[in-house]
Amino acid sequence: MKNKFFLLLSSFSLLLVACQGNQVSTSGDSSLSNTDNSASLVLDYSIISPSGAPSLGFYPWAKSGVLSTNSSVPVVLSAFAAASYDVIVMDHSQGLKQIINNNAPYQLARIITKGNFHLVGINKSSSDTPKTGDLIVSFGNAQGIPNQILQKVFPSIDNLNFVSSVSDTVPVIKTGLYGGEPVDYVLTAQPILHNIEMSGTSIFYDVDMQKKWNELSNLDGFPQAGVFVKTSLYQDNPDQLALFISQLDEATTNLIFHPQIAVDAMNGYGTSDEQKALFGVDSSTVDDLQLSEEMEDAPNNMGFATGKYSLTSYLEYMEQEDYPSLAYSPLF
Repeated sequence: MKNKFFLLLSSFSLLLVACQGNQVSTSGDSSLSNTDNSASLVLDYSIISPSGAPSLGFYPWAKSGVLSTNSSVPVVLSAFAAASYDVIVMDHSQGLKQIINNNAPYQLARIITKGNFHLVGINKSSSDTPKTGDLIVSFGNAQGIPNQILQKVFPSIDNLNFVSSVSDTVPVIKTGLYGGEPVDYVLTAQPILHNIEMSGTSIFYDVDMQKKWNELSNLDGFPQAGVFVKTSLYQDNPDQLALFISQLDEATTNLIFHPQIAVDAMNGYGTSDEQKALFGVDSSTVDDLQLSEEMEDAPNNMGFATGKYSLTSYLEYMEQEDYPSLAYSPLF
């Protein structure tokens, strides 16, 4: 894989995902609110993303009718086999496996999030740490990035259970139960954790997985959600695809360094309920996690990545082989 660079971000913030069970499509005008590219916003590509942090990277397209979201990872993942969207956002490792194992006609063009996981302890104190026998609930599956990171950071865990999506971690955290059994730890992500706290549920023990990962690996985050584009898009019109990717880079840069632009654009899209229906969160959550100076780790608590990103150091640390070059877009 050719060398790629990564634009360093501010400190941390799913696959991935937040809380909306039904697929949502948008319609309306194509305003790229408060940015310079509104006249040239590329609208020719259909996009599907998990709701939550990854979908927020596409806030400029909220009014355009091209963006669909769903909190169900299997629903989004099925788009690879159907080739039903031009752009798919997915846990990068699962998306790459669709390309390699199933010949899905896509290539990885960007990493859009670089870490927003939190391990919530149920009735735990700051001196506790996950250990053998603890009942731990995560989301997705064992092959996904959340669980690769979890088991790398806490290798002694051996009782790992899964819910379908990150939004399904909410009732587990609120009740402390999984399948009727008391839970020790739950892996979740921002902005889900923020929403749980805002609902009145007290979180007494929370491990910021990005900090733990950085301490162990000396790497700045880890590649999480990837943006996959149909191979034919570059073949047919590389300049248009490059423009689309540059506009996506601008949007994620705004979310990191100028989040008020994203907040204003979301407010221009619709009401709080309409924002939640599309993104899984509303602009107040973006304000709290990306903008508020009162947050200890602000900005970028949702862990956005922008620009080109190298997988090399991550794969070497995880002792994984690189992917075939054909799995990467020339724009990656």
